[in-house]
Amino acid sequence: MNKCVQCKEFNIKAAGPMARHGFGKCSGDHPGRYRSVELALVCARYIACDAETVAVRTAWVAKLDGGRE
Repeated sequence: MNKCVQCKEFNIKAAGPMARHGFGKCSGDHPGRYRSVELALVCARYIACDAETVAVRTAWVAKLDGGRE
């Protein structure tokens, strides 16, 4: 299983205000759907991000709610 936060198709900024609550958008989802940064699943659209992008996203997520991982 992979986490959405590790996927190239996932975009935290595209979630707008929902990003503050730990959600992002998958490029393949319909407009009203948000995915949790903590969501782990097997997805046909999954494309691994580079390590630097994952590190930046993970650091940002760790700051939410006082440091969730």
